[in-house]
Amino acid sequence: MECQFMNFQRKQLEKGMNYVLELIARRYNVNPGKLVDMDGRKVSEVTQLMSRGAYVLIPVGQSFRDTWYFLPDNAIDTSSNKAMIEERSAQRDRLLQRRQKKEQKAKSKSTGRSKSVGAASSSVSPKITFNGRNNRR
Repeated sequence: MECQFMNFQRKQLEKGMNYVLELIARRYNVNPGKLVDMDGRKVSEVTQLMSRGAYVLIPVGQSFRDTWYFLPDNAIDTSSNKAMIEERSAQRDRLLQRRQKKEQKAKSKSTGRSKSVGAASSSVSPKITFNGRNNRR
């Protein structure tokens, strides 16, 4: 299942938690039992929805540990400023790209070091022992 953002208008939020759950259920095509935060605490009021929080939608007849539908950070955004929401999403994408570049850089450095160490050790002339005496070639 793909994670999706859900933006609510103030009028929708004012209709209450049941209406919000119904809208989420339509989006995910599931019969919702409850909406909980990542610690498993039930979100019972619309005012408890944080604009940058992550939530889990639990279907009827399931528990928090059974089957869940993970809604990631920013999945439910009660902010009315659409430009700010899009900027946060773009900011997160840039952060993930930076992390990926750092990981690739670290991998390439570690492979580069192992090659240079092998090359340096082969360029040093080895010691040869004849009759207990150390002679260099």
